[in-house]
Formats: sequence, structure tokens, C-alpha cells
Amino acid sequence: MILPLSNALNSAGPMDEQNLPTILNNLSMLVHDRLTPRTILPKDNINELTVNKTFFSLYHQNVRSFNKHHDELNEFLDCLNVDFSVIALTETWISDQTFQNLAIFQRNNYKLELNCRGSRGGGVGAYIDLNLNYKILNINIPDSESLWFQFKLNNVDIVLGIIYRPSTITNSHEFLVGLDRVLYDMNTKNLNCVLCGDFNLDMLKLDITDQYVQSLLNYGFGATIVYPTRTVGSSCTLLDHINTNISDTLVTAGIIYNDISDHDATFALFHNIYLDIHQINTKFFPRYNFKLYNKSKFLQELNECSLNDIFSHDDPNDAFSVFISKFKACCDNNLIMHNKLKKNLCCVVVFSYNNKV
Repeated sequence: MILPLSNALNSAGPMDEQNLPTILNNLSMLVHDRLTPRTILPKDNINELTVNKTFFSLYHQNVRSFNKHHDELNEFLDCLNVDFSVIALTETWISDQTFQNLAIFQRNNYKLELNCRGSRGGGVGAYIDLNLNYKILNINIPDSESLWFQFKLNNVDIVLGIIYRPSTITNSHEFLVGLDRVLYDMNTKNLNCVLCGDFNLDMLKLDITDQYVQSLLNYGFGATIVYPTRTVGSSCTLLDHINTNISDTLVTAGIIYNDISDHDATFALFHNIYLDIHQINTKFFPRYNFKLYNKSKFLQELNECSLNDIFSHDDPNDAFSVFISKFKACCDNNLIMHNKLKKNLCCVVVFSYNNKV
């Protein structure tokens, strides 16, 4: 595997005072090339992101208590209507007591894998698509919690590391040394690797002299997330990273705003890394047929619905639930249900870009 940092240094010739400007220029171009996107969509542009089910895709959420937010997370993922290959979770906060009742955390068509701290705080996990063939790797990095998988996909093997580094550990030296050792091993074995999680290292403040950035560049990793993932008051930080050394595929990555925790979700789609499409289940979902119905009768029944019990609720969520139930009753009475093939549908994102990593 090519080491881009070594190339940037060697291409300038001997490392002496005469070649220093060329070396610095090469390094600057390298950092710009590896750590910034090719195309950035405007912040105020709401985009529909098409997700091809045959491609490997990754979603990460710092959930800050899986026990508290798992229903909210699953509802949010269902609203996106996107079947991610892996849904990575950090700060699961699953205790030994909660671990005994994991059935409540199950998600249809996924298997749940967890690495729990056993006490409040920390912990990582992942929902893995049942169609994926994988094994769990025994990899540990000091001062962090992680889960490591090796996926055997249709045309390539990928190692995925889901990492949480606690913010309470202010000295990151041991973690960075351990991470560098793991990346060195991945590079030696020529493995395709993706790192994701909450590293509690603000990429907006790091530069090429930082040990974390040097490790990424040394082993051919590029950052796919370049915008803040956590905003508290006037403070914006990029703590949630998705980095990869896969250099021969197009990657679409970005951020999805939500209020599950004080961290926004991140995602990455690997366009030329195929799942085994023969294992994918064709999915259908019921849908109203608006082409075959009596429009006047439907509108008449809708107009006859009383709104008093809707406006009688002080809680807008309760009022909305009543409205939905009334509208659904009108649809059930006047519309025919039919099964529709679930397409490769879209989710709404705020930032996304295509990056040839």
C-alpha cells in the first residue's frame, strides 16, 4: 500500500533547508487533497440522497444512552427509509443490568453487537445487516472502547472499527500510540479499513503536526467528514469521524441533523463496494393507491371530520396523533391498499459531498 506522506517527502528530494519550501508545499497539497471534499453542497440546499442497496453503507450516531434513545433512534432511521449496511453506535451507556434484557433493542433485519463498559457511560455497538458475512476481530486500543469487524463483501474485504474515546481522558498519548499501532498493522496486511466513531478529537482544530493527523496520513487514510458534528451554544466541534484508506472507490459522506443527542449523525456510502446482491431480500410495503378512488367521496368524508377533539389537546404531539388517526380512517374507508416494491429511497441531509478518497 502506498504511503502518501512518504511520497510527499521523497518527491521533494533530500530533506534539507534548500528543499524545505517544496516539502511544505507538497505536504500542504496533500492535506488539502486528503482532508477536504471535492464538492461541497450549499448548507441551505436540502438534498435527497439516493442510497443504492447493493453498495456498502455506514451510519454513525453518538446515542448517549441506548436504553433511553433506542426507540427514538429506530423511528428516526425508519423515517430516513434507508437500509444502511451498518448502524454504528457510541456512548451506548449499557450497564450489566440492562445487558440482561437486550431483546428490547432488537431491530428488524439487523443483528446487534455490543461492547459494554458494564457501568454508566461509554460503550459501543452496531446493528449489522443480516445479509452481511462478518467476523469480530480482537483489537483493543488503550483509553478507548471499540468494536472491530471484518466484512467479506462481494468484491472486497473491509475492516470496520467503531471507536469511542472518552472526553474525560485528557491525555490522548496512549490512545494515539495504540491507534497508530493498529493502523500500521492494517497497512502491513494491506487491509481496506474504515474507522468511525466519537474520537473526542476536534478535527477543526488539528493540523498536520498533530499526531492523530500524521497517523492518518502515514497510512493512507482520508477524512470524509469535514463539518462540525456537535454544536453547543456557540461552540462547534468535529468529534465524530469517518476515515478510510480505501482509495479506489467513490465515497459520498455527510451529516444528518437530528435531536437524538447533542451529536449529529454521520454517514458514508462506498459506491463501488458491492454487497452480495444474491442475498438481499426484496422488500415490499403497503401503500394507498391514489389513482383508483372516489375523490369527491373521500373529500366529503374528510370535511365531515370534527376538529374539536384535535384542538382540545394542549400537547401538539397528542393533537397530531388524533389528526393522523382521523386521516388514516378516511383513507382506509376510501382507498385501496396495494404492495409496492421498496426502492432505493432517500434521506434528507444537510451536508454531503462526493469525495474520491
